[in-house]
Formats: sequence, C-alpha cells, structure tokens
Amino acid sequence: MKFQISILFFSNLNKMTMKALVEISGGLDSSYVAYLLKQQGYEVTGIHFYHEMEKEDHNAKIEEIAKFLNIILMFKNVKDEFKQLIQSIDIEMCHQKTPNICVMCAKTIKFGHLVDYANENGYDYIASGHYVKIIREKDDIHIAKADDRTRDQSYGFSVIPKKRLMKVITPLGNYIKTDIRKMADEIGLPYLQKESRGLCFVKKTFKDFYEEYQPNLISGNFIWKDKKSPHQGQQTYNIGQKIYFEKENLVVGKKEANGDILLIKKNEVWKNRMMISDINYHTEKENINLHKMYQVKINYNGKYTDCYITIIDDKIEITTEEPVYAPVPQQIGTIYDDDVIVLGGYLE
Repeated sequence: MKFQISILFFSNLNKMTMKALVEISGGLDSSYVAYLLKQQGYEVTGIHFYHEMEKEDHNAKIEEIAKFLNIILMFKNVKDEFKQLIQSIDIEMCHQKTPNICVMCAKTIKFGHLVDYANENGYDYIASGHYVKIIREKDDIHIAKADDRTRDQSYGFSVIPKKRLMKVITPLGNYIKTDIRKMADEIGLPYLQKESRGLCFVKKTFKDFYEEYQPNLISGNFIWKDKKSPHQGQQTYNIGQKIYFEKENLVVGKKEANGDILLIKKNEVWKNRMMISDINYHTEKENINLHKMYQVKINYNGKYTDCYITIIDDKIEITTEEPVYAPVPQQIGTIYDDDVIVLGGYLE
C-alpha cells in the first residue's frame, strides 16, 4: 500500500550518517524520542498519523513540535487503513472474541505499512516512543522488558513478526517515564499533555466510535442467573468485559438471535490452563526448554505468572502455577524467560 503524504519542511539538514523515521503522536514519549535521536546525530524525519476526526489544534501542536526540533514533518491520513482495522475488529467481535486494538494497529499500521514505506524510501531506522527494549545481537534481535516496569509495553510486541522489527529502535526502553518528563520540561519541549489511550487516532472512546461506525446496534438484556437488565448495543461489549450489574461480573457469551449478553461472577473465571495459537516465535522452536519454568502474561495490566508450556502441533498449551484471571479468546498470551520474550500468540 502506497502512502499519500503531505510534507512540511522545518529543517536545514546537514549531512548525517543515519536516517530515522520517527512516529510522532504529539505526546511526550514520541516527541522526546525525536529529540534524543536528533541529539545523537541522526537525520530525523517525523511522521504523524491522523484521521479526519482529529482536531485542528492537535495538528497544530504536532507542527509546533517539529519546528522546535527543526525536522521534516510528514502527515499521513490513515482513514482507509483505520477503516480496514475497524472492519477486522468488527469481525473478531462478531465471532465472540476480544481483540487487542492497540496491538492490531501496531501490527498493521505502525509496524506494517510504515515499515514498508521506510524500506522503500531509504530510512535506516524507524523509531517509536514505546517503552520496550529491542536488543540487537549480530543479525538477530530480542524483545525485552523496559527499565520502567510501570510503563513496559513489551507484552504487545510478542505477536509482531521479528522481521517487521529489524529496523525499529525504541530508545525509551532504557528510561524512566518520570525522568523523561522532567528532562523534556527542562528543555522546553512542546507536547500534548493528554496521553494516547484506546482509539488514539480518533480521540473517542471505542464505544462512541463503534456506535458511529456501526449504527445498527443490537439491543437486548444482560442475563445473570435468573436476573436481567436491558442494554442498548450487543456489539459494543467484549467477551471478558467487566459489567457492574448488582456486583462486578464478566461477559462470557452473546446470543445473537435475541441480543442477550451472558454474565458470570468475577470469581468464576480463574483458570490454570489455556491454549494459544498463531504462534510467533522469538526464540527458535528447537531451543525452547519444555522442562523449564517460564512466565506468562495474558493482558497488558496483568501479572506475570510462572508456567510450563507444551507444544502441541502448531499450538502451545500453558499450565500455570497459580490461576490467572479471565483468559478470553483473541487476547494475547506472551511467554517470557525472565525479561526476554520467548513467544507470543492468541488465546483460544
């Protein structure tokens, strides 16, 4: 897919050895990455993804950042790519799965189309503001946890093919977020105060955006034992989502015929066994020790749980030392060996 890009020039470039394409959202992290690379002597070009719903003052802040850094800035309209992404999410939800939107976006857009563009246009590296370490060793890379464990984003990188990450650099893996903010403020770096969450391209909650994208919502009832309560849109609820109906419950199923959503009590969803498929190996399959204890993480805010793994054909069975909370279909299962990712896949 070819990019249609508008370019603003804010730089008088000198000869530099390495060209870096930096994804600039306007937030603190990506803006500081561009600053760091500029200080290290890279020829930095910023690229910003936008959607037609984005506010004009947001783009104005992006331009202010580029002027401050004295770099070239490119704007990429992701309307078509994002529409395809939402369609994929819609299909997954209709099959009663719970897709990770941010990771799907990273795979298809940030480390998908953007990688192709960088390769076609002679960039040496693609840089992002993710808190994760990409460790280079000869002709290979390893993905590891960031120093700032409160911000670590390695979990979602487990399902991104390594070949898409060979040119990616993530400088913030070696930093602490509070230090980044302090250093950025000291140099007067402009950035948006509000951090990206969820559907960061459209600045709306998923529920609001989905209702606009899919106006024909299916109404029905939440069903909990012998009780029920009406809802206004079955498609806007994910398997595994928390619903506060009397007490905290989780969505465990949907009845498409009448729009009902089935709930279960929170304490009934702890599991010791799970399967993951569509395996993305970060360690060679033959080098995995099936007698070794690894750690698994099944959601971004979840804990690391000791586990053993068994390879069954093209799937991985995970047995945990203690129960994990609410594994749901299409969420990511990431296996670690201490700080380093071994493999990743999708929960069944």
